Amino acid sequence: MALVAKKLKTQSSTFFLLTKIMSKPNYIAEIEHRVAGIPCLIGVIDYSEVKGSYNYNADSDMDYYGYTDCEWEILDRKGYRAKWLDKKLSQVEEDQISAAIAKYFGQQEDDYCDYDSYDYD
Repeated sequence: MALVAKKLKTQSSTFFLLTKIMSKPNYIAEIEHRVAGIPCLIGVIDYSEVKGSYNYNADSDMDYYGYTDCEWEILDRKGYRAKWLDKKLSQVEEDQISAAIAKYFGQQEDDYCDYDSYDYD
């Protein structure tokens, strides 16, 4: 994609701008966060949560207890990848980011189906 952008840059700045925008990854969510006290965004690439069945006939322990799979990147406040912030990450901060993402998607589900406001009568 970068080679195409360089070739199109000489032809027209409009094509270069469009190619630059298209090369930016699509995140399913961008969550505000802080790493080492520095404000940033967490770009969530993929998130899936599998609830545990707690059935003794489950195929594996992961099926029994459930699991969460999440892929994310640290971004600056403008939404661009900030690799320099990766170096400042500790294990505690990675756990906080995972918890913030799980909280974000948990709230998304709760907002979608608000059982408290539903009138059962």
